[in-house]
Amino acid sequence: MRNKLIEKYGSKCYLCEEDFASLKQITIDHYIPKSKGGPEDISNFRLAHEKCNSLKADMLYEDFLEFQESLK
Repeated sequence: MRNKLIEKYGSKCYLCEEDFASLKQITIDHYIPKSKGGPEDISNFRLAHEKCNSLKADMLYEDFLEFQESLK
């Protein structure tokens, strides 16, 4: 699945837009969190660094972007 997502979205974290230094850094995140009704389907999966994925937790993508801006 990871390879399919790399083909579809490239090899950058969708949250911070930085390249992955290695495959070990890649986690699969739910674009719409399961807790908010997101489907368990490849169309809802994105590639993210483990740190970024943990920071996003169960936020919606837009909420995460706002949260990141508030940290600056």
